[in-house]
Amino acid sequence: EGTPSLPTSDSSVSSGSSARSIAMIKTIDDPFGICKGDIVLSLLQPDFGDAAQEKINWKARIKESIWQVRRVRKAHARLEAGFSEDNGTVDRGNQKRSSLPVDVDQVRVLGGIKNVRILEEDALEHLKSDEVDEALELHEDIIYAYMEAFKQRGEERKKNKDYIETKESFRQYLGAALHNIGILHCLNGDFADAESFFVRAADSKKEHFGAGHTEHISSLNKAALCHFAQEKYEKAYKGLWKVLKLLKPKCRCTTDFMQLAEAMNNLGCLSFLFGETDKAASYFGETVKVQQMVLKNSLYGGPKSVAKCTSLLLSISECNLGYVKMLSKDYKASVNAFESAMLSQQLLMSDTTETMTRTMEH
Repeated sequence: EGTPSLPTSDSSVSSGSSARSIAMIKTIDDPFGICKGDIVLSLLQPDFGDAAQEKINWKARIKESIWQVRRVRKAHARLEAGFSEDNGTVDRGNQKRSSLPVDVDQVRVLGGIKNVRILEEDALEHLKSDEVDEALELHEDIIYAYMEAFKQRGEERKKNKDYIETKESFRQYLGAALHNIGILHCLNGDFADAESFFVRAADSKKEHFGAGHTEHISSLNKAALCHFAQEKYEKAYKGLWKVLKLLKPKCRCTTDFMQLAEAMNNLGCLSFLFGETDKAASYFGETVKVQQMVLKNSLYGGPKSVAKCTSLLLSISECNLGYVKMLSKDYKASVNAFESAMLSQQLLMSDTTETMTRTMEH
């Protein structure tokens, strides 16, 4: 999904130009960041009834959802890379820190744009140890390096009358960098900061890739969830509805369908908050169908980690469906949904978690 680096030389640039190739970083929509489609929210609370929903701290719930799935994905990524099994239950603060130094000023002085790839690799190493703040510093420096590189190109253009500007847009570089900083703020639970970066990333990606491209959708989707975390419910609903409208006709691959399911489930949660229980049930039912399709395909043709994470996300959507069916007194459908979810969670989670406890109680 990444775009290759610009070539070292370009026929549209005069031979006297000092333009250098610029590394295109990857978005951290991966097990060490936040994978596309992984923020599937739950309505369940430890107690019952409509009053329980008023107690949901959505900021905490969204952060919990992010880290729950991330632990599962990260553990499988480590296994696939040959590391010993990590059950994902260790808190960030208790994990061993990496030995990588972070000195932003030094990096700026010594390397500039040449260090973009090194900065990206070092940030990933920090993320593997859940050192989000350190990774954030490095990704902010990537933005600085890009700004300096394109500033230099602008100066080159002014000095050299034979310099012809390439059509390669700065926005394609900036979009990925802004998106990554948004991801890191989300991991820290700083959703107001994350929102501003996702909004700007979405604008940059829209200009470069076009509206509805999977990269554009990813930033739009996460911006809407940041609105949700800040209790901007109307804005969140409009954002997720836009994602649904853009994505539904274009779904082609697993990540597209995962993002579609994510948007529909979270629209279901918002519909429930607005008192539209029937609409919520419809969204949850459609979400379950999409996730079941993804799960079936991943069992036969994808990595085990995809199947396991899809099973976990499916169980959350099934719980949401079971909850709204319970409130509408459709107890048979409710019990079926909860039992299916409970089976998946028992298989996937080594210890009893709050998610499992909520499911069992309901």
